[in-house]
Amino acid sequence: MRIDIDTCEEILITITRNKTRSLLTAFGVFWGIFMLVALIGGGQGLQDMMQKNFEGFATNSGFLAAQKTGEAYKGFRKGRWWDLELTNVNVIYRAQIRGSYWLPEVVNDEDYAGIQGTGITGITLSTDKGYAVYRVYAGGKWLSYVDSRNSDINDYYNGYAGNGAEIEAVEVYYYTPASLLINEATPYATLKDGRYHYAYYRVSRKNMDYYSYQTDNETDNGQDGYAGIIGRKIDRFQIIIK
Repeated sequence: MRIDIDTCEEILITITRNKTRSLLTAFGVFWGIFMLVALIGGGQGLQDMMQKNFEGFATNSGFLAAQKTGEAYKGFRKGRWWDLELTNVNVIYRAQIRGSYWLPEVVNDEDYAGIQGTGITGITLSTDKGYAVYRVYAGGKWLSYVDSRNSDINDYYNGYAGNGAEIEAVEVYYYTPASLLINEATPYATLKDGRYHYAYYRVSRKNMDYYSYQTDNETDNGQDGYAGIIGRKIDRFQIIIK
């Protein structure tokens, strides 16, 4: 390749003759390259930061947030705040009476299992997330624990808690699944519970009012670790997962 001396000399003369224009042109080229590098670098950094913040979230996740209402509705004024609530863990349960007859299923605290004035002789329950273990006090002793993942009322040994005698107390413990927990707090942690759930349940003595609620099998704050009183037969059972 041969260098054209005349062309190079002409370029040099043009540059030196118009120093201001040449300086501005050089600065424009430099600034353009600088902005290109800065934008590419900044964009990559922003992408890396967002990927780190959303690490662990499914790529098809969606996020919702409550805002003020825009319209009045059924007597409620416009502009009021409202809250989004997480989907509850549903617990489905039923009671047996007279040693053989099973009452209809109950979901959460929409109703209760049992008939007021009639002793309960068996209890079975299941959950749509996680699972619980439970047992009852009947016939003068605590019976074996039952796993809620088997709620077959035809399975005398593993499908329900009871032995035909009227129940006096109930103990339930709920195991929270990993899908309801998070390991690290994130800006969107409120979209998951991020905490352990527990069984919150109560029973009533026959023809009497309910005893206080029991939380899992805890024994603090005046709790006994179970719902009921030994020696007092029960006629209603109610439970939710909180």
